[in-house]
Amino acid sequence: MLLSAGIGVSAAIAIMVDGASNGNYKKLLSIIGEELDDGNPLWKTLYGRGIFNRSYIYMIKVGEASGRLAENLIIVAEQQVKSKSFHSKLTSALIYPGIILSLTLVIGIGVILFVVPNMAKIFGDMQVDLPLPTRVMIDLGHFVTDNPLLFTASILAFLMLIIFIFFVPGTKKIGQAIMFRVPRIKDLLKEVEVARFGYVMYSLTQAGIPLTEALLSIEQSTDLSLYKRFYHYLVQSVNDGNSLESSFKKYKRLKPLFPTNIQQMIVAGERSGNFVSVLGKISGIYEEKIDITSKNLSVILEPLLLFVVWLGVLFLALAVIMPIYGLIGGLDGL
Repeated sequence: MLLSAGIGVSAAIAIMVDGASNGNYKKLLSIIGEELDDGNPLWKTLYGRGIFNRSYIYMIKVGEASGRLAENLIIVAEQQVKSKSFHSKLTSALIYPGIILSLTLVIGIGVILFVVPNMAKIFGDMQVDLPLPTRVMIDLGHFVTDNPLLFTASILAFLMLIIFIFFVPGTKKIGQAIMFRVPRIKDLLKEVEVARFGYVMYSLTQAGIPLTEALLSIEQSTDLSLYKRFYHYLVQSVNDGNSLESSFKKYKRLKPLFPTNIQQMIVAGERSGNFVSVLGKISGIYEEKIDITSKNLSVILEPLLLFVVWLGVLFLALAVIMPIYGLIGGLDGL
């Protein structure tokens, strides 16, 4: 914005230093400003600082050389916004079921710790034959109260397993493989990645970034191991002089990652010379599909979650009510 208003790079950095509230960010900007004053180009002051990935640095370098620095920085900013948007749509589709299941687990533990012991004492005093749901609940309550450390360790182990499978960089590919086998969720993951591929590739190639650099940027920025492996293959294949069409044909199991129609659009764009515009169309089409799929996913998950909660409530109700009815039937027999 500052560069577009005609302010120089050094002056723009100085303005940002004055407006920065975060100490570390302000210090970093000051260092960049000092290096700019020493005559270094902007791309060089940003290199190796962990602010932008390699392709963004390359885009800034191309922008400085061609006089399109402001335009290329706008593309960088738009890419960041798009990436956050895609990530937030995926997160928002999964956060609701996560909250419901977490609350269900917490309530279940609360029932086991505070309700079941009293219930076991009452039914024990009645000396009646207990149905299976009640016996299961009472036995579970006894296990928890008699082995609190083991129960706590089990809960922590389960949480650690979830973190290990879904969040640890070296092993989260296991969780991704699981998610890619869940209907609807795998569709949303694929649509988000295809849309991001279309937009990032469109932005980078439009800014004059070579195809291999653009593919390398996609490889570095994606979190999905299946796509990261495919992008790495594409970088190597294109560097070896192969076209995207021949690269697609040689890669096994490409269809689950990129639908056939998307492959055909990319190949047609490569043949006709309209590769950049085709990438823009892919991005637009799949952004709309993401909105539709994320909304449909919420609609589908809601009744499934209600069914899971209903099963829990039904089990608890049967465990409590069935012994009472048995007791009433015994009294009627007297």
